[in-house]
Amino acid sequence: VLEVLFLVLSLRWRLMVARFAQVPFRLHLGYYLYATFLNAFTPANIGGDVYRGLVLRRHQCALSDVVLLLIQERAVGLAAHFGCFVALILGVRVLELLPADQGRSMDLLGVGCAVGLVLILVLPRLWRVRETSARRPWIGRTARAFNATANALRRLGEGASVSLYVYSVVGLALWVLAVGIVGDAVGLGLSWPILGLIVIAVELLRMIPISIQGIGLREGSFAYLAGLCGG
Repeated sequence: VLEVLFLVLSLRWRLMVARFAQVPFRLHLGYYLYATFLNAFTPANIGGDVYRGLVLRRHQCALSDVVLLLIQERAVGLAAHFGCFVALILGVRVLELLPADQGRSMDLLGVGCAVGLVLILVLPRLWRVRETSARRPWIGRTARAFNATANALRRLGEGASVSLYVYSVVGLALWVLAVGIVGDAVGLGLSWPILGLIVIAVELLRMIPISIQGIGLREGSFAYLAGLCGG
């Protein structure tokens, strides 16, 4: 399952970089898998991002494009996590898979995910910063960087970018499946929608760069949330 997951995510990254650098598929896959290996012992997957950036620079990709591509990938991944969490928490509540007095923290996280999804998909379309500042040039440089990032995020809403979200959702579903297989083996006893909520919540927590690959934080959070949801 994990091999298929890494393949799916590598295809997503290949689709994103195709406009800036043409890399043979086998070479691209090797780069992506090595970046995934580096993510195993660096906080918030920073090691893999740095490595992929260096690889793209080696293939004549401009530094500004590298930075925007990495931001785009993070934004796509976050949007997929947020969207799937909101859909799952709504489904769990409508189908009453959790008692009304359980999982209040999940409800709050669902609200946060909905806000985050709006910020990623809607705010960049509405907000543009003035780039000129004669007295303070650094303000102009900062504004240009902000607007370039907003433009990159705006492109994620275009039709050609829908496939990026499909890859992201499929990858997330495969990760939930992998965790579910292990959970079933140890008798966790949670329904798939609730397991999906827990897995996504833990993944969001793991993105906070306060531990190496979320070690300790991931296990503790999973155990707490599983207990909270009846596992």
